[in-house]
Amino acid sequence: MTTNNHQKREAPVQELSPCRSGDESMTDGIFTVDLDRRINTFFNRAAEEITDFSFAEAAGQFCFDILRSSTCQIQCPLERTLQTGESVYNHSAVIITRKGKEIPVSVSTALTRDRLGKVTGAVEIFRDLSVVETLRKTIAVFR
Repeated sequence: MTTNNHQKREAPVQELSPCRSGDESMTDGIFTVDLDRRINTFFNRAAEEITDFSFAEAAGQFCFDILRSSTCQIQCPLERTLQTGESVYNHSAVIITRKGKEIPVSVSTALTRDRLGKVTGAVEIFRDLSVVETLRKTIAVFR
């Protein structure tokens, strides 16, 4: 799926902008992509902190070049959502930050639409599970 229509990229901003301040205080990373899986209009503060990439650096890049997860090439939740229209919930993955650190995450995705209902791309929400994984490993040692 390829699109060069810049108007399509602007529509999700209009839909997300009323929630922008709330999204910026969340601990889950959130970003939107266009139909080609390029990060387009939104990459919140938590996404920046988890990945070590700023929105300015991520914008226009393929999401798989920013998240650098093996699941991106094999079982990409965003690609599945874009192809089937079905949301994905709690998909386990490991991303690699800009600094090379592996971060376990839980990923959920959904389609984004403009005000007329036309699909413009998708949104991904990813939760850093580092603390959970550390606790799980610590508990396993004591069993």
